[in-house]
Amino acid sequence: MDCVFGGNSGRRPSLGTVIAQDLSRADALDLVHRLLEYYQSNARPKERTARFLERIGFAQLELDLLTLLPYIQLEDAR
Repeated sequence: MDCVFGGNSGRRPSLGTVIAQDLSRADALDLVHRLLEYYQSNARPKERTARFLERIGFAQLELDLLTLLPYIQLEDAR
């Protein structure tokens, strides 16, 4: 399974960013859970995931979250 985060439709549509590829179902669900918790804790009110990821940047997401996920090789995460 692949995990994509940050896309949206609307006035400023954007494709999501591939966070990880070839995960097991359990690892994909764990990653989605962690991403949503991180988003809830750090997003501004009514901020969409695409704008959130633009604001914080993928590098910050890696520092704050992805380094806690040993099953994802960071050099392959993009």
